Amino acid sequence: MIRRSALVAGRKRIEPKHLALKTSPPQHQDNTIASATFSSKEHNNTANKQEKLQPLDAVIRIHINKALHLCEGRIYGKNGAAALLQLKPTALQSRMKKLGIRRE
Repeated sequence: MIRRSALVAGRKRIEPKHLALKTSPPQHQDNTIASATFSSKEHNNTANKQEKLQPLDAVIRIHINKALHLCEGRIYGKNGAAALLQLKPTALQSRMKKLGIRRE
């Protein structure tokens, strides 16, 4: 970060504007983000609205369950959920154990 700032500054003194610090959008305690900007057309209509976010574990759990359903419960092999999710089968099994997901 400092080297880049020194190159960008091109002067003897590095000023705060050369550090290119990024700030995150303001987030409220109820997990909503005010006036977020999205590049996807799908989200352009909701850019000015407050959007409720689900916990990441819940989203991952839903995604893994969908993959297992599509693969008929299979984890290993080229037609398994691990291949579909681009994970190693053991990594998928660990994630399933952590999230309490069982094959049925």
